[in-house]
Amino acid sequence: MQTIICDSCRKQVKDASRDLNYYTLRNRALCIPCKEDFDKKITRTMRAKRKYSFAEYKKTYTDTINKMCK
Repeated sequence: MQTIICDSCRKQVKDASRDLNYYTLRNRALCIPCKEDFDKKITRTMRAKRKYSFAEYKKTYTDTINKMCK
């Protein structure tokens, strides 16, 4: 059995099962609460932009995940 540790909060995910109690984003594992926080940050940032662009979304996505998982 593998041990999965959230890359953001550094807590172990009990009985880890991908997409049920942890998510993998850009080769990082996030528990459910951290994933919800990540989604909120992305949504707030992208809504503040005047125009949506996929390139800007990808940059925001990458920057946010890197900041959360330092």
